[in-house]
Amino acid sequence: MLLEIDGWKHGITFSSSHFIIGHNKCGRLHGHNYGIRLKMEGEMDRNYMLMDFVVVKRALREIAERLDHSVLLPEKSPYAEMHEDGGSLEFIGAGKRYVFPKNDVILLPLEATSAEELAKYVYSLFVELAPLPPNIKKLEIAVDEEMGQGIWYSPDVDR
Repeated sequence: MLLEIDGWKHGITFSSSHFIIGHNKCGRLHGHNYGIRLKMEGEMDRNYMLMDFVVVKRALREIAERLDHSVLLPEKSPYAEMHEDGGSLEFIGAGKRYVFPKNDVILLPLEATSAEELAKYVYSLFVELAPLPPNIKKLEIAVDEEMGQGIWYSPDVDR
């Protein structure tokens, strides 16, 4: 069986800005209206369900809300350094220096804020917020930078 959630159709979206250090075009500060999509495969449980839609959508909405209207910065970037000064965060990388109000920034435990890394991050948050029951055999999560353009992440589910 396959459970699918299309975040674009269910309002599971977020708007954020980011940049990818060292990339010619994407190295400039810019933003996206992101959508989150999910596919889950497995067998029905004793309640004749794969997983409760309410639980799945609640977790995805919480993730989108956490990331919404923020500057996303990669906390683990090997190409940048960060310094806090009161209510500001200074980010230096690839010959550029940005200073953001700290309240406008989300430091992500990533090396980059590419769609690929964001998909892996959203996947990890999802399984933390909505642990997978044993009947789930495969989970795929996509982060779209716009409708029709995204990255799917699906590590092997260890069962």
